[in-house]
Amino acid sequence: MTASTVKMGRKLVAASDLSDLPSGVLQDPSTTYVKLDGLVGTDLTGNGQPGVPAKGLWVGTAGTIDGIDAQGNVFTGFPVFTGFNPIMVKEITALHTALNVWGLY
Repeated sequence: MTASTVKMGRKLVAASDLSDLPSGVLQDPSTTYVKLDGLVGTDLTGNGQPGVPAKGLWVGTAGTIDGIDAQGNVFTGFPVFTGFNPIMVKEITALHTALNVWGLY
């Protein structure tokens, strides 16, 4: 990854062409925040705006999580850091060491 690219999941996107970024990740600010710690195993697309995965996660304590991304891919042991994590999440199936996790919609 160079200074001219942005990593979005497995895809490297040219920073000069932000139109390739998934809709809603960086273009639109979040208007709804939902604490997810108590919603482990719940399909998150019903929170915030119906049918829309969380645009990203705000994490209070860094750690790892398991879940399902916006495209339906299952991930395990995914490291999240304190603060904003620009990943679109449909469901969190387990919080390992991460705490105080919020979905941004």
